[in-house]
Amino acid sequence: MFGSMTMSDVEFLIKWLETEVVPKVVDTLNKQYYKVKCTWSPVENVYFLSYVFFVDLTFINELDIVEETLHLAIKTPPPFTEVIERFRTEILYENEIIFYQHIAKNNKSFPKFYYGACEDMKKTVIVMENICKMGFKLCPELYDIPLKYIINSVREIGRFHAMGYIMKERSPEQFITVCKSIQESRLIPGKSFHHIINTIGTRPVEWLRKINYDSDFCDKMDNYLGDAFNTILLDAIKPVEPLAVLCHGDFTRSNIFFRETSNGVDAMLIDFGMITYASPSIDLSTLLYLNGSSNDRKEKFHEIFRAYHDSMFNYFHEAKFTNIKQYSFDNMVKDYKRHAAYGFIIAVYFLPVLRGFCDSSQDSQHELHHEESMQTKRTMGGDVMSSIFADMLVELRDTGCLDHVLN
Repeated sequence: MFGSMTMSDVEFLIKWLETEVVPKVVDTLNKQYYKVKCTWSPVENVYFLSYVFFVDLTFINELDIVEETLHLAIKTPPPFTEVIERFRTEILYENEIIFYQHIAKNNKSFPKFYYGACEDMKKTVIVMENICKMGFKLCPELYDIPLKYIINSVREIGRFHAMGYIMKERSPEQFITVCKSIQESRLIPGKSFHHIINTIGTRPVEWLRKINYDSDFCDKMDNYLGDAFNTILLDAIKPVEPLAVLCHGDFTRSNIFFRETSNGVDAMLIDFGMITYASPSIDLSTLLYLNGSSNDRKEKFHEIFRAYHDSMFNYFHEAKFTNIKQYSFDNMVKDYKRHAAYGFIIAVYFLPVLRGFCDSSQDSQHELHHEESMQTKRTMGGDVMSSIFADMLVELRDTGCLDHVLN
């Protein structure tokens, strides 16, 4: 099957990692004079756009005494040229390395970064701390995730955004350099994602017309969602000051790990290949519409957004950052409502996969041949998903997130 990894693939990659990559990690740690034992975990983390290997590095001194063991997660691209070219995989790795080297360096809020290289896709790799060994786990639910996970996720992204706002003001030259270095991997006009988004965008409207919903609303939404790639996605990632900030860009349940503690729940972000300078709402809306429940968006939105905003302002306070007037609760909510449809469109695109109507590997393989996949994408999940997306669209209107279109 296309994209599958054979045992020979595994053996080849592990040999390369052990003979070429691990020694470079050892060099960065100044442990060249130690004996190093590598213990590889069984390979279970095979994804369409990356392979993740877990390895424990045990350092043994000249007295044959174990001094330290490092638990590492090593990520490499798949060895398939078509995947790399279509999904611009090299950019994801370049962006993530930029993030770790220039933004998150020595920051305990993120996994430790040990080594990264992306000059040659055949030797592209990222080596970081294996946070699972620290007790971090993914939320077990794929969608409609419990409110406690939503709350702790938005608190973490609040700190992340606050860090970006502070960097933008206190280190403007570095911030500008980083933003200019980041490359867009997915939202490229004229590419397959552009056409797929515009094909699936009006799916909720089709359902509303089927049940004889307000025709005037449907007409306006057909115009708006028929070019959703431009009117929603590109509009949200165009930086508008002063609220534009460095965003995670793929703020979903899959990229947030949690750890239960005596003080509550800790959250940690991973996978920064899609970082972008844009409206903070792209992160919040993606999580809420793709992974959150309709009830929490409707009934708990104020609580969720307050947790996000309070976390951001707590970070400001700890950093003694005082230029905060523009980041008021009202201003941030206004910006969120203006761009909440971003997360809605991402949900229309990917929620059927999360709900089990197609596995992610098969879905990504379809996208390699986007002309064939567009109709599949538009109908995936049938009436069940069409009805859910229609309800989401009405929810956007009822919560004021379409006022800029309807008024």
